[in-house]
Amino acid sequence: KQPRFNISKRVNNFQLGPMLTDLTGKDTLTGTAQMKADLTSMGSTPDSMKRALNGTLDFTFKNGAIKGINLAQMIRDAKASLGMGKASKSKEAPQTDFSEIIGHAKITQGVVNNDVLKIKSPYLRAGGQGTANLVSEQLDYKIKTTLVKSDTGQGGGDLKDLQGVPIPMHYKGSFEQISNFKNWSIDMQDVAVQKGKQELEKAISDKLLGKPGKDKKDSKSGDLGGLLKDKLKF
Repeated sequence: KQPRFNISKRVNNFQLGPMLTDLTGKDTLTGTAQMKADLTSMGSTPDSMKRALNGTLDFTFKNGAIKGINLAQMIRDAKASLGMGKASKSKEAPQTDFSEIIGHAKITQGVVNNDVLKIKSPYLRAGGQGTANLVSEQLDYKIKTTLVKSDTGQGGGDLKDLQGVPIPMHYKGSFEQISNFKNWSIDMQDVAVQKGKQELEKAISDKLLGKPGKDKKDSKSGDLGGLLKDKLKF
């Protein structure tokens, strides 16, 4: 009367895209996957099985893309909305390319708590954590993205000035609306503060190491106090 399920499985080197398409009808994630799942559930309908789902999941995805989300373009749009850059339509595919994603999740009564997520790509590094409710299909997720040095690709061009600066991003909403930029919040004020700190640290480091600055008089005098006073103007 009440079917029960117990799944303990480890799978290696399988293509994630075709499997997700078969299971959900959507091609949302591609790449080569390794997964370890220890799951239990019970119920006679998909919804009841989701509500009763418990267990843990460890996964590694390599050389693929998260489709429907372009993190770099979202950052460009956020910059433009605050007057920090020009708005532009991206010719890139609406996806985030990655070389590796590593994560761990604990599932309790159909709610996935993903406390560890690390994303690496040729142009960014990101870490995230949050929850996904499989029953209501609602996501509450925070990602901190750092762009690495790249002249080309998704993180190049007009994002050079933000390379090395942590960028806090937050999504709260339905699974279906995750690709909508308006549903994301990006704390560009915090980005500006972090960028200012990095510039100040670099200026102090250059001064202490005796590297010449733009102001020759200042670089010869060794007046660190004067440098700080200049850099801390608002």
